[in-house]
Amino acid sequence: MAIIMPVYGTTTFEVMDGRYICGPWAPFVLDPHEDFHATLSEDSHLLIVQVVNLRHSRYRHLCWRDKTVLRDILSGFLYETPFFRSHDHALARLSHLATRLYGLVDEQAAAVPEPENRKIIGEDRRLCRAIELLNENLGSDIQIESIASRSGLSLRNLHYLMKQHIGQSPYQYIRGRRLIKAREGIIYDYPDNIRIAEHAAKWRFQHAGRFSGYYLKQFGEYPNETLRELDRLRQYSSQVMAIKNETTAPTHYWISSSMKPGHQHSPQKQPASGAKNADSGKVIQ
Repeated sequence: MAIIMPVYGTTTFEVMDGRYICGPWAPFVLDPHEDFHATLSEDSHLLIVQVVNLRHSRYRHLCWRDKTVLRDILSGFLYETPFFRSHDHALARLSHLATRLYGLVDEQAAAVPEPENRKIIGEDRRLCRAIELLNENLGSDIQIESIASRSGLSLRNLHYLMKQHIGQSPYQYIRGRRLIKAREGIIYDYPDNIRIAEHAAKWRFQHAGRFSGYYLKQFGEYPNETLRELDRLRQYSSQVMAIKNETTAPTHYWISSSMKPGHQHSPQKQPASGAKNADSGKVIQ
């Protein structure tokens, strides 16, 4: 089973039982081995989660029965991701996400609620402002005391609130966010610029060995392992197919959500005028 949720933009899914239009924060569920066709708007950003080892089918109707719960589970996990403290912490939260999703589709499983004492960052306006200022200044020298003052906090209170809400000190949070920025740079600039030290220095990591150690703890791999994985993924680039160009009609490829790399269904060509109007689909909210 795969769950696809637009965060920005819209995605239109065509499956055997109809056509569905998903806007932001509206998840769509693909049953195991189900064929589908998806059309993404140009500004689409998607969260895609694959739930494996399911024995049955028709999970879509189970999830839609509790679609508000499904949306809250996914959006809550997505809001957490900037505050993962390490690779191990990320894996623990991912395991928690999986447990909640399996509980949603298994009617015999008990629900897994969040702890009652879980702190929500949005509950404190001053902390939200402090984190916003930290994010805006990642590329420069950050004066934590100034950030606290501009947020209406004392330095002591800022440290306390960040420890209470995200389990990190301001310095640990800054380092984590800079590591994420460096990783994004490595991925976005691949293969034109694969100079790891350049990306590290841009985000104020001057010591290569220390940067690699921090990177390993944060992402579970060294920077050069990230590059090797990008090399591996690049081997599949020839299998990415354009659905239209200026001289030909759109080509529709039906691909199974459980398909293995290197296998694809035969394309079904249709003229552009044959496409249904987007308004004829079922809108998922």
